[in-house]
Amino acid sequence: MTSYRNSDPRPAIMQGSPPQLVPPRMDWDRPPWNRWAFQNIRQILPTAEVWRGDAPVRALPRQEQDLDALPVASIKGAVTTLARLLDDTYTDGFIVLKDGESATEEEMIRWCKGRLAKFKVPTAVEFRSELPKTMVGKILRRKLREEELAKEAKAG
Repeated sequence: MTSYRNSDPRPAIMQGSPPQLVPPRMDWDRPPWNRWAFQNIRQILPTAEVWRGDAPVRALPRQEQDLDALPVASIKGAVTTLARLLDDTYTDGFIVLKDGESATEEEMIRWCKGRLAKFKVPTAVEFRSELPKTMVGKILRRKLREEELAKEAKAG
């Protein structure tokens, strides 16, 4: 008896299984795709090895500059600076207060300063009555991003 390895053609056992994993472009680095994505980064972000040659290693010349004044296009296509674009399009976080609770932006920032590392303290806070969620109760981050981009497009 010949084995299936010697037969022609190969049997169609498990062809196409498991299905190829294709994480969303915007969320490849977030759960539930991040574990697979970071282990298979070359499939998501193609890379290539670069040969440096036989010459000895030497430091590359540096030309440091302040990027705040760098001209960039805003969401609407108008020319602005990189610093202004980052200021206009940045949301630190969303807060939903429990029923009957109240707080101000300053109180929330002060609360964070006492509990978080300096670089994690928000500079702006947005209060909401609720967050968009899936049928099973997970927060729809994609929807939050879309809402923020829509607000920026109106304001810009």
